[in-house]
Amino acid sequence: MGRVVSHGAQRRRGPTRTAEGSSIAETLLVIDASADLAWLEAGVRGKQCACRTCFDAKYHYAFWRPITAIRAGDTDGNDATVGDPAWSTLLAATPNHPEYPSAHSCVTPAGGGVIARFLGTEQIDFTVPSVTGLGDRIFARAKDLQDEVGNARIWGGIHFRSAVEDGIEIGKKTANQVLAHHFKRSEP
Repeated sequence: MGRVVSHGAQRRRGPTRTAEGSSIAETLLVIDASADLAWLEAGVRGKQCACRTCFDAKYHYAFWRPITAIRAGDTDGNDATVGDPAWSTLLAATPNHPEYPSAHSCVTPAGGGVIARFLGTEQIDFTVPSVTGLGDRIFARAKDLQDEVGNARIWGGIHFRSAVEDGIEIGKKTANQVLAHHFKRSEP
């Protein structure tokens, strides 16, 4: 957020006044605020589209979660698979919707991609404050955020790797589509 705020501040100018008495800086602040809100809208729209696409796929494929697959492994028709009825996820709860693709992996690259495009660099310098007391998470690049979110879903036991990898592709493609077709630069 600090980079986003400072990015906007770099575009602002000094207190030169127009003939009407308003400062150019005041006018530019309004223009900058409008541009910043457009980028915020791009981020929201990108994440919404990625989420909608993801949940359409979830209910189309209706893939079981690791907890179900591992506990009922001996019922999959493969004699080489052994079930482990006592296995549990690292996370306290398993979402009550199908596993594939990972929704967090669909949404995170969409949001991270818009932030990176807004800043004009993959170096997003993004901090997620801790709500658990375990410490803030700091991400230098959009890819770092995307990778950690995806791995956390796997390590937590609620997704298979394919759900994360395919979710990331959905998120990236959706963000690119939204930015390419809905948010174009206006000519001065």
